[in-house]
Amino acid sequence: MKLSKCSYAYRALLELGKEPCSFQTAHAMMKLKRKLQEEAEYLAEQEMKLAQKYAVLDDQGKIIWTGENRFQLRPGQAEIYRAEVEELVNIDVSITPEEAAAPPERITMEQLEALEGLLIFKEV
Repeated sequence: MKLSKCSYAYRALLELGKEPCSFQTAHAMMKLKRKLQEEAEYLAEQEMKLAQKYAVLDDQGKIIWTGENRFQLRPGQAEIYRAEVEELVNIDVSITPEEAAAPPERITMEQLEALEGLLIFKEV
């Protein structure tokens, strides 16, 4: 599994954590969230380091943000930045799937897709 998939799945679990579900499903989701958290935090940390390395900075050396999670790259750095981000998000990681009794009462297609292969719902 790629590091980017871990991050998507972690965000989906953060959203789903607010939905009611059985104890077994909530427990499986909690265990999976804990497994994914370290990988998601690592990705965020490394993305920030790349932003710091390639972004336009202010006089104090801080990134000049142009919008939510958006910044301008220094001239001539776009291709190098994109290549390093691509390499980062494609790091292979191993996460053991969790089995849950039933899906939460509500789940979006996007969340289900993010959790595919990681959270396995038993047939009822």
